[in-house]
Amino acid sequence: MRNGRRIRLTATERAEAVAILLHLLVDRLEADRKNQTILRRLNRLEYRRTVGDLLGLNVTFWDPSARFPEDETGHGLDNVGETLVTSDFLLSQQLAAATEALDRAIQFEPRPRSQRVAASPPAPHYKQTALTRHHWEENTQEYLSLFARAQGTKGGFAVIP
Repeated sequence: MRNGRRIRLTATERAEAVAILLHLLVDRLEADRKNQTILRRLNRLEYRRTVGDLLGLNVTFWDPSARFPEDETGHGLDNVGETLVTSDFLLSQQLAAATEALDRAIQFEPRPRSQRVAASPPAPHYKQTALTRHHWEENTQEYLSLFARAQGTKGGFAVIP
């Protein structure tokens, strides 16, 4: 408005103004798209390995991503962020897999009974004695019994000084 009066554009002037504005908007959108960071998700293999590493699970025989849909590929790769789309179906499958992984990793059971066993080290001069073989057999059995006590117990281990 100038001095209370409206400026009327002709049809060609209006078309030129719209074309200029569209050109500016398209250029701006393309520039924004180039600088945009793509939010990416893990593909099936990355998901399986990450769950295994984080929770200490053996994912060789159990694949948490077995029910996931196949990953899309882009440029011959299956880990390109532009092609990895998160659908509602995939998200529900990921939540189910996470629940199952936590059930496998966290087990609430009674705490195992702890037992301390100590053994004395063999005599340092056993090689020089006449009863070397007899002495070695006695001490070998003593040390091997430590391993035998730790085997077969859940979470059991032997510490040898």
